[in-house]
Amino acid sequence: MNQVLAEKYDRLSPAEKKALRSHFSEAPRALKLISFLSSHEGKSFSMAEIVNGVYPEKQVSFQVRQNRFFKLRQKMLDSILDRSAESRTVSNLFPLEQRYYDCRDKMNANHFHLAAKGFTSLIKECEEKNVFELLHLAWSGLIYCRQALNDKRDQISMQDQFDEAIALNHDLQKAHALHRRMYALNSERRFSECQECMNELRNLTAHRKAWPRFRYYLAFVEMTIGSGGPGNNPEQIQKAVDSVEAIYKKHRHLPCVNYENYYREIVLYNIRMIRGILSFSAGDAETAYQHIHSAFNIAEQTPGIRVRRTDSLFINMITVAAGTGRYEMAIKVSEQLIDFHRQQKEDNKRLAAYATLAMLYTYCFDKIACPDPEFMIKKLDEYIRSEMKSGGKGVADAYATKAVFLYMLRRFHQAARIMRRPGMEGIFDRFGLPEYSELLKLNPASPRSRVADLKKRIVVKMKATKSTEVMQHYKRALKLLELV
Repeated sequence: MNQVLAEKYDRLSPAEKKALRSHFSEAPRALKLISFLSSHEGKSFSMAEIVNGVYPEKQVSFQVRQNRFFKLRQKMLDSILDRSAESRTVSNLFPLEQRYYDCRDKMNANHFHLAAKGFTSLIKECEEKNVFELLHLAWSGLIYCRQALNDKRDQISMQDQFDEAIALNHDLQKAHALHRRMYALNSERRFSECQECMNELRNLTAHRKAWPRFRYYLAFVEMTIGSGGPGNNPEQIQKAVDSVEAIYKKHRHLPCVNYENYYREIVLYNIRMIRGILSFSAGDAETAYQHIHSAFNIAEQTPGIRVRRTDSLFINMITVAAGTGRYEMAIKVSEQLIDFHRQQKEDNKRLAAYATLAMLYTYCFDKIACPDPEFMIKKLDEYIRSEMKSGGKGVADAYATKAVFLYMLRRFHQAARIMRRPGMEGIFDRFGLPEYSELLKLNPASPRSRVADLKKRIVVKMKATKSTEVMQHYKRALKLLELV
């Protein structure tokens, strides 16, 4: 939400910015916020930076100041939208839709010659661009106009083409239905049924081989759904990504799934995101970051784009940013994730996002200090209680996060006490990180030989692993060992 506010402020004209200042002339906090936005135009900033910039009183807890900031931010956003060019009424129709309604208006006004000419031109472009959503409507309009003019030329041929346009739209809707069903089946791990739907879509595509949009759609589904089986085959997905990108480059005006606003940006977003996931799985964290960062920017900086804004969008970005040592970026996106869940009123997920943020600070505490550790501990405790109340399986994981966070703060005995709780024994084993259970019980009074032996074993594990994520965990472990 902070980024949305900054972008909307940046897009205001000088006159609109002046009017905004005038509107808040009697509100010093709002003026502080405007000054902060002005000084950070085109720059990134964290939640802590903007809160401290507007509410610098350190004697007041960060949580209280942050809550005050949220209320001020919403007022500022509402005011900007009132003054913004974006708030003016504009048509939401796409160019071909606008032309269809223009033709229909002419037809309704009995200007049949003009309408027929427009419908004929529209049919040609819809066929070239495979816009089947409008093609049958344009044929219907043209036939009506010709009949109104008593023009009987090629009327049977035109009716046959109208029938074919209807069939094309039907097949497109069938592809939509198969796509939605595959998504649901895949989420329920009903992989064999998902594969049956994939085969049905492939048969439909073969039947419509003359129309490249169906090939485009199939490749897109193969790319996003994967092979439809457990552990999706990376080679098959890579092949599908390559196919989608080839069609994307060859047919610049061809819609893929839907004829909608930013349909090319939606495809590019998915290409970048999935290439990033494939690269990260292959251990190439830097390439993964470049792709996922590109996808994240498309989603965040394209107003009105229809991509599924879920926590996975943010988590993927956090993972690759942290995996490449870009902790400031990871922290910033974590704060956006917290904000996202606050807007969605998903309290447990919001608290889980705080746990993610707390964990990030444990990876970079030697470079970036947590601005309010007590506030973070409070949020971790809220998360633990929430997990307990809901009977969630993440209670032990939440305790483990708190133990590492406390250890980072040199509260060694508190961390060790958590690790002695029932159910915490071996909590890190399932991640292949058993050394953490031992580490979190060490303190400055522990025998140096135990510390040295653990360090030696961690270094051996680091040399053996090829996983970016595991390497990251062990690097943190070595930094934590330096505290004792």
